[in-house]
Amino acid sequence: MTDAENAAAAFASVLARIARIEDPTAGVPALAAEVLDRYPGWTDREQTDPRELGGDIAGPGGPFEHGGVVLDASRAILADEVDVAKVDPDAGARGHDETFAILVGGRINQTQDRGKVMMFGDLDLFASLITEMHGVAERAGVDYARRLRDLCVERWAKMPHPPAG
Repeated sequence: MTDAENAAAAFASVLARIARIEDPTAGVPALAAEVLDRYPGWTDREQTDPRELGGDIAGPGGPFEHGGVVLDASRAILADEVDVAKVDPDAGARGHDETFAILVGGRINQTQDRGKVMMFGDLDLFASLITEMHGVAERAGVDYARRLRDLCVERWAKMPHPPAG
């Protein structure tokens, strides 16, 4: 049986048993435990295969055209966490001095699942991300550009920095 078939069978069994209980809340914890025992992967809802994630941006729109692109947000990550790290050239970056990792995580759009995706790049990628974000905020309006700048200044002030010297 596939995982989906196992889950369906477990739920059908639970629903049948609930239907026979006079006080439906009395047996729910035991029945829930039974489902978890019969289908241990049911609560593991984190998507880890980036090939199953989605989303795309397409269209002929120019940089200052509003509504000039089409977004496919199906299975895109609704980001709520981001981590970055410098990758050690001797332990993972295969001799490349300027390799960085960006890990983005969050809920997958139109699901209750969560996902994470890691990207590797160099300082040029970081510069591209930063300038593109500032550019799109500027094109969205003066208020967005100012708010983004203020948020960056505020976050930069809160970050730990190496001692001067």
